[in-house]
Amino acid sequence: MEEVQTALSGQYRSVLRERISDEPAPALTSLSRGTSTRIFSAMPVLVQGKVVGVIYASRTPSNTMRQLFKQWQIVAIAAAFTLLVTTAIGFVFLRVITKPIYELIDRTQRISSGDTQAIAPLKHNGTREFASLADSFLAMARKISERADYISTFASHAAHELKSPVTATKGAVELLLESGDDMSKDQRTRFLNNILQDSNRLSALLDRLRHLARADNPISAGTLRLGDLLDHLQGHYEQLAIEVACERDQTLPITLENAEIIFSNLLENAVNHGASKLTIKVEETPETLLFYTCDNGSGISEGNAGKIFDLFFTTKRAEGGTGMGLGIVQSMVKSHYGTVSYLPDRAETTFLVELPKATANSG
Repeated sequence: MEEVQTALSGQYRSVLRERISDEPAPALTSLSRGTSTRIFSAMPVLVQGKVVGVIYASRTPSNTMRQLFKQWQIVAIAAAFTLLVTTAIGFVFLRVITKPIYELIDRTQRISSGDTQAIAPLKHNGTREFASLADSFLAMARKISERADYISTFASHAAHELKSPVTATKGAVELLLESGDDMSKDQRTRFLNNILQDSNRLSALLDRLRHLARADNPISAGTLRLGDLLDHLQGHYEQLAIEVACERDQTLPITLENAEIIFSNLLENAVNHGASKLTIKVEETPETLLFYTCDNGSGISEGNAGKIFDLFFTTKRAEGGTGMGLGIVQSMVKSHYGTVSYLPDRAETTFLVELPKATANSG
């Protein structure tokens, strides 16, 4: 044996060899199942520096199952610890991720079926990131719901407002056709004037609807110097004595065309209520510009103050008012992330328009 020969030369030697046994292999369930290898060790015996013999031994190493069985306490503790950690991870996963996801899925199904009560903060948000995702989703659902309600209400009001002049025009035409030559010239003229007035009202309503559609979905992006806007307004409303109290070099994140829709409707509203003088004051905050438009018109009654921004509400219907001017102002301001409000506690009729300042990325 080469390991014995090495030991006879005075050096220790061990060899691992494949074990070949004539006995049948033990069952897989046996803890004493042998291994397929065997260790052979040869150690020299030295006396006064000379090799006088060799201790030669061999042994089959213990298999894995037998070793685990001997260390069953440690194995049991490790298994229990692993089970505990796995259970804790599963609970955290269920609490932080799975449960909020199922709750959000339930909310989406309820919202899609028309349940507006489902548009509310989740009971279990889990992680901060998921809470942000849920809030964004619910905010989007809220906007879609509000938009759907707005479209439904608007369609109802628009149909009513358009139907009135169409019905009146149709009735006048039918009377003209039925009467023929029997109608006097004065009656015919009166009916034709009514048709013309109703046609003008239809035209005005359609123009306002076009402005409203643009206000709801402005496509123009750009900036505007405040002085240019004020010069434009003063040049187009000569019937109003417009006074301006502000710095004119401020920049607004809005185009001149869109800004004109906002302020021209406010100025026209003042003219329609008998104003001869209007003052525009601008105040500045760190992030916004506050526009105060104050006119000396007839004012707004306390009973009508809460309805002036409602579409198609007007006290000047007989004079051709459409009741859409302030609604268009509100839509355009909202689309530019601003607000508009009526201030009833002022001596003059005062509206406040708040718009964000332009940033380096505006336009």
